[in-house]
Amino acid sequence: MKRLFVLAILFATISMGLVYGPRLDTYDGYILIVMENGTLQLSIFGAFLTLLGLVLAVWVTYRLVKVIWNVLFNTQKWLANLGHVNRQKALAQGVGALMNAHPKEAIALLEKVRGADLNGLQLLALGHAYQLNGQNQEAETAFEEATTHSYTSLRALESLYTLYLQIGTPNRILLDIPNRNKQTTSQPAIIQLHANALLNLGKWDTLEDALNKWKKPLAEHYAYYKQAALKGRLSEVASKEGAIQLNQTWEALPRKTRKDPAQQVAYVQQLIEQGMHHDAEAKLLAFTAKQDDVSQFLPLFKQLQLASPTASIKQLEKWIKVEGNNPQLYSALGHLAFHSHDFILAEKALAKAIALSEDREDIALLAQIKEQSHQNDAALALYKRSTPAS
Repeated sequence: MKRLFVLAILFATISMGLVYGPRLDTYDGYILIVMENGTLQLSIFGAFLTLLGLVLAVWVTYRLVKVIWNVLFNTQKWLANLGHVNRQKALAQGVGALMNAHPKEAIALLEKVRGADLNGLQLLALGHAYQLNGQNQEAETAFEEATTHSYTSLRALESLYTLYLQIGTPNRILLDIPNRNKQTTSQPAIIQLHANALLNLGKWDTLEDALNKWKKPLAEHYAYYKQAALKGRLSEVASKEGAIQLNQTWEALPRKTRKDPAQQVAYVQQLIEQGMHHDAEAKLLAFTAKQDDVSQFLPLFKQLQLASPTASIKQLEKWIKVEGNNPQLYSALGHLAFHSHDFILAEKALAKAIALSEDREDIALLAQIKEQSHQNDAALALYKRSTPAS
């Protein structure tokens, strides 16, 4: 549209020149320009041509300046793009070296673009490279820098807190969290690291209180932390005050807590670790009698060491009649029977469990039974199956 407008004006100007030019050339009038050092006299037609030439000169000058400006601007833009491409290349090479476990090479490449505008990605990668190279202080600095970039802030903080846990300074997480943005610290990954820090520091009460707010963000991990917190508290009670106080502490817990399967598992685990296997069996049978899903209790049956666990065996066999293809039930029965020295039942149950689903622990235990009964060839074959391929 702009080009058509210019062409229209040019066409109109030429047409007017053709029509009125001869008339102006024979016209006797003139234009007199008086200046300080003299005068300038132009005919009407000459004045018109001068004005037209001046307009054309201005237009040509404008076009020339525009072309020069575009050339300079595009050159600058091209150089900037070239620099960005080179920085992106260094970042990609640095990340590649890191992925291939060459931290020194990665550090050398990433340090070149440390101050570049790459959304903090180079700082995050640099932190991991330093960490892999055993330079924890440098890794911490890089991660801290990366937290100032919105694009990498969450991942960088996650990496920083993971580093604190790995080097055995979980207390630094607790000191640092109040200084961070609440929106960031309420993310599931950060909450999980916060929970790990509380676990490592043995702050069971603080963790249990926090878990009331963290149930949704922790999702499937909630049960683990709930169980771990109670297990830690019960373990502390048992180690300092003994088994009697352990039972009293359990009974003093709120009814809702004592009905929680995850808490029940933690309690029975502590009974087993205190050597109270008869009490553990009694609690297991009582707890599972009120549960539709007993899968998380089955590993506890495997740990019971009783001379005559008749009640537990009967209960497991009862469940097997309902779920005849559940390898976990046969595995629990096999381990329980083995610890009570009923090797015939143990061998039968473990063979069935392995037939349904191979488990290295079950295979190794069956191999031990075969070896005890001097079935050396069968035992050797089973030991080989239980060993991971190198």
